[in-house]
Amino acid sequence: MLNKSDEQLLNLPALANFLKEMTNTTGAYIGWLRPPIKPIEEDDDDKAHIDEENPKYIWFNTHDPSHSFMFEKVLKIDQGVTHDVFKDKEENASQPPPEEEGEEGFELKKSEDILDLE
Repeated sequence: MLNKSDEQLLNLPALANFLKEMTNTTGAYIGWLRPPIKPIEEDDDDKAHIDEENPKYIWFNTHDPSHSFMFEKVLKIDQGVTHDVFKDKEENASQPPPEEEGEEGFELKKSEDILDLE
């Protein structure tokens, strides 16, 4: 839907600001999930540049004022955990949680708060 409306795209900076304020975070930025681009030949069709064989990446194009450094940054699938939100629930459930590491001599404890989910 956002792809079809220029008016909606104009509101994305306001959305980033809203998300930052409502979640009480240090910043917010918004990205698009995009396929990689590959070289084309002069006689190729209008979709020949889209590389469907390789994983998509996130291209950040909107940010709140405090995170302007994120403009036009790219997050590849093997960087961080952000791409996990695009996986199927079953695929995420089959992967073990990442190991948590503490400082030397400091033991990490599980929360006893009943609101914390495992």
